Amino acid sequence: MAAATAPEPITVVTAVPQQLPSDVAHFTGRERELAGLDALLPAGTGEGGATVGAGDGRPRPRGSP
Repeated sequence: MAAATAPEPITVVTAVPQQLPSDVAHFTGRERELAGLDALLPAGTGEGGATVGAGDGRPRPRGSP
């Protein structure tokens, strides 16, 4: 019977960004669009904190929270 050999090591290469992404050119000047979104809100909802949503891009199984 042949002697067991150790598996070959796995090499992991991680890319490291070398500079920041370029500036977002069309992020400002959206007053008209913001006013339209504000008009969709019920009256009196402008007080208090902000609602923030975040996602990581990973799909979740159906039925999970």
